[in-house]
Amino acid sequence: MSSERIRVLSLIEAQVVTSPARIVLRFAADCRDSMDLRVVNFVRGSGTAEGYRNALLEEAARNQIPASVVPDAAPYDVSLLAKLKALIREHQPHIVQTNSIKSHFLVSLAGARDYGWLAFHHGYTAENFKMRLYNALDRWSLRACDEVVTVCNAFADELKAKGIRREKIRVIPNSIPADFLVRDERVAEEWRARLGVEAGEKVIVSAGRLSPEKGHRYLVEAAARLMRSTESVPRFKVLIAGSGLLEQELQQQIANLGLVGQVKLIGFHADIRPLYQMADVFVLPSLSEGSPMVLLESMIARVPVVTTRVGGIPETISDGETGLLVPAADPEALAAALSRLLNSPKLASELMEAAYRRAQESYSPQLYNTRVLAAFEEVLERKQKLRAERVEVPQ
Repeated sequence: MSSERIRVLSLIEAQVVTSPARIVLRFAADCRDSMDLRVVNFVRGSGTAEGYRNALLEEAARNQIPASVVPDAAPYDVSLLAKLKALIREHQPHIVQTNSIKSHFLVSLAGARDYGWLAFHHGYTAENFKMRLYNALDRWSLRACDEVVTVCNAFADELKAKGIRREKIRVIPNSIPADFLVRDERVAEEWRARLGVEAGEKVIVSAGRLSPEKGHRYLVEAAARLMRSTESVPRFKVLIAGSGLLEQELQQQIANLGLVGQVKLIGFHADIRPLYQMADVFVLPSLSEGSPMVLLESMIARVPVVTTRVGGIPETISDGETGLLVPAADPEALAAALSRLLNSPKLASELMEAAYRRAQESYSPQLYNTRVLAAFEEVLERKQKLRAERVEVPQ
């Protein structure tokens, strides 16, 4: 394939620019000289990429990335597979890249294929029975692809334990551009005023959907422990960005612990860079994670990190070197780590500078692009070799 431009169809279900979608779009823009990537977006209703608009399609258009729409008439549209197969026949891709459960499942049903199929796995949530059922279905789908690309070794081990052959799993962590954040003190001051942060208060920021696996309840409890601490702790405010099914429960917990005004749920923000501008510490108290973008963003934004020792996080953050790691679901340990950083500007500075260097060296888009292009090439070479082996040599 080295002499021919690789044609890629990247199937993205979300109609907003999620972290996986943002990485796909950046990859497509960065590598446009060596491949042609077309985004395929499932949309509820009818339309075309030109006539239908959502945040994902608009971002693709701004970056001059071709896009196609697959109309999805209903939650379980039985015609969806035929529409997708027609689109694949039209564009004749060398590679189909799927990015989530629905896309994995549809391509697994598509039958014999001439193209290489790489399924990108970003981890599972299990907040209800439906999602657990979908996760089980996904593990069945992934067995049919040529290669699974996941974001951390912890996820690779989980997939292997669920029946995916380890030799077909490739680990490629997420990436973050060095220019993700340009420091501007005016932005920090504007947002401090907007969110009610008083002069002299330290700012602890967390971001993520408000669901059980993100562990925000333990951050709220840690804040209560800091408030009750007999040790000297600087005045602080906790800002939690995100929305989700636990919002009311967290608001009630905040009220019960007497933290109203001290801990704030500030809702979903499509762009949380202003929060990094004002943050003194970033906290990710998750119970399960892969290669979380918010950690990479904090590292490149030079915000010291406190997070949990779960999933792929220890592959990104080294305890005491590039951040502080604590056990999951342990508000006492989380409070102690926060107190340590808030009381030691020197330690905070050392950790954030080391994290910034690691983000530049190990999580650059250039390194990510090289790894993904290599995956594409290797899958195509294997398919070509298999096709050649099937050709009968005349006797």
